[in-house]
Amino acid sequence: PNHPLSNSKHLCSICGDRASGKHYGVYSCEGCKGFFKRTVRKDLTYACREDRQCLIDKRQRNRCQYCRYQKCLQMGMKREAVQEERQRNKEKGEMDMDATSGGQGDMPIDR
Repeated sequence: PNHPLSNSKHLCSICGDRASGKHYGVYSCEGCKGFFKRTVRKDLTYACREDRQCLIDKRQRNRCQYCRYQKCLQMGMKREAVQEERQRNKEKGEMDMDATSGGQGDMPIDR
């Protein structure tokens, strides 16, 4: 029936480890989530030393970054879903400002 850790039944689409939730559009573990985020934010490019068909599983996911990243994309992770750190915080701050001002731009401010 309904188990309290219901999301533990989901496995990481990339490496098969236990998924911590849906990240960038795909059920994934914290490791693959972080790997994808770092790759996109730093705009990293990788090269495969084999034939671009490396096995990506829980045990070997760190062996080939090229194939791991390709599998992230193949499984549906979206680059656009990764937000820039500063941009995300800035947008959030702007939203908070809009919400608190209530649309009254000419309210006096005590300085």
